[in-house]
Amino acid sequence: MPGDAAKGKNKPGAAALLFDLGQVIIEVDFERAFATWAAAHGEEQAVPWQALKAAWQADHMTVDSMSRDPMPVDPMPVDPMYEAHELGAVSSTAYFDHLRARLGLEVADHHMLKGWNDVLVGPMPDIEATLARLAGRIPLFAFSNTNKAHVAAWSEQFRDMLSCFEEVYASSTIGLRKPDPAAFAHVVDAMGRRLNQPLAPAEVAFFDDLEENVISARAFGLKAYQTATPAALAAALADLGL
Repeated sequence: MPGDAAKGKNKPGAAALLFDLGQVIIEVDFERAFATWAAAHGEEQAVPWQALKAAWQADHMTVDSMSRDPMPVDPMPVDPMYEAHELGAVSSTAYFDHLRARLGLEVADHHMLKGWNDVLVGPMPDIEATLARLAGRIPLFAFSNTNKAHVAAWSEQFRDMLSCFEEVYASSTIGLRKPDPAAFAHVVDAMGRRLNQPLAPAEVAFFDDLEENVISARAFGLKAYQTATPAALAAALADLGL
């Protein structure tokens, strides 16, 4: 991990930056999971992925949540098992059992895991250059609502890009998830300890694609920006003098 950021001539509007991962750093597309699961369903009894997507949407009543529309929406609707999975309270095996039951799937665990990890598409446009530019100027951190399977996947798949961060905090590791204010309190405290200097919430700029997380972060005291697109992130960084 990088050391202390070098001080620039112009002081930025924050002492540290905290990024969400999904749709801010890493592009996520859950339709890829549906495609993998549909093809693997019942081995030779594959079903159209669109039908699987429709079944999910009907079950959760969130039609926009699987689209690739740039609107800031949670890519997978949160039900109690989904939340428990992201808190590290249930295993991926147990969560996959839950998904199979909800979606009527006959898919082996290894296919479920492959589809689950297929959602990680790649770096968001321009983000690698942005992180490289910022890394020498200000400490960078990330905080993601995520699960242990995805942590293992993106830690390997995006190893070089994520090396720009002082630390990446995962909900499944700390047992807290956004938008819980306790999650922000835990992460800001951990950031201060990592930097060997206490951080006030107002000294941290936070970037997330979801409105509910941004609202909670602002209420906690962070300088929070909703950055559902690369252009929104660029504008937020410009606002901070970065």
